[in-house]
Amino acid sequence: MHGPFSNYVLDPNTGPCHRTQCALRLLVPNIPLRRWERFVEGRDDGTRDEALVRIIYAEILGKVMEEVEAMCDELSVGERSFARDVLRERWDQIRVIAKTNIERLKT
Repeated sequence: MHGPFSNYVLDPNTGPCHRTQCALRLLVPNIPLRRWERFVEGRDDGTRDEALVRIIYAEILGKVMEEVEAMCDELSVGERSFARDVLRERWDQIRVIAKTNIERLKT
């Protein structure tokens, strides 16, 4: 797939990528299709929908954090191994990225 339906990026430094912004706007209730298309094409800066997008994004990141915490807890129990340690480290990285984005939304 191409355009707004290809890879998504969650970055600790820049917030949601344009593709993520496009997807989030699909979740905004009653957003006119034309306005969404203008945003996807870069002809609308999205300011009009930003407040609702931030709320939806925060809700999704909250759910991500729940999943991350559950995985980290699961990986903390049991016999240690190299693979388990690598997985735990990766989930910790995801936690930091999600938490950073949640904190950014509070500002």
